[in-house]
Amino acid sequence: KIESEYKSDTSDYFRSYRKHRYGIMKINSRDVGLQHIYENYLKTEVPEIDNPAYMDLFSEMYKEFLFFYSRTKEGQSVQYLVNRAHDLPALMDTLMKHQAVPDKRLAELIILKEIFDIYTKDYFYKGSLIMILDSIVENPVSLEHSIIASGIKSHLTRLRAGERPPEFSLLDMEGDLRKLEDFKGKYVYLNFCTPDN
Repeated sequence: KIESEYKSDTSDYFRSYRKHRYGIMKINSRDVGLQHIYENYLKTEVPEIDNPAYMDLFSEMYKEFLFFYSRTKEGQSVQYLVNRAHDLPALMDTLMKHQAVPDKRLAELIILKEIFDIYTKDYFYKGSLIMILDSIVENPVSLEHSIIASGIKSHLTRLRAGERPPEFSLLDMEGDLRKLEDFKGKYVYLNFCTPDN
């Protein structure tokens, strides 16, 4: 019925957009598995990371994938590969044992998504997740994944203990410009508040 409304639409982008949205509807119906959804609604020659419907479907399909897959027979080594071995190639090979993860490119994209989503949870050690990100930055399956991994690492480690804070400067009470660099080696307490606080 929905498709009958768009018979004259010839846009590949919009056709793809609708297909991915139908995939989300199928996930919500819970009557088919991930492999079926991948084959019929997500599978493309190249991941369409610029298509919001593709990314929404991808996010729904692989939500907490590492956590749940690590509790299966095929994925039981996931925790070890992340937390102890920090072995990105072996982790991707393990993920590819799942029928809905057919290649390294998709496996790496799933790992990036999952690190971003689960970093604040206690499923995996934070330092180990950062090491996996570093591995993707240094030796990605796809160059765009290296860029994404760098951005995720920057986001996750910003203002984290032990990481270098971003440079900034502010005016003090006397109107003098103070830079964070001026206080290097000293303990610094910053209090940001509104004037009426």
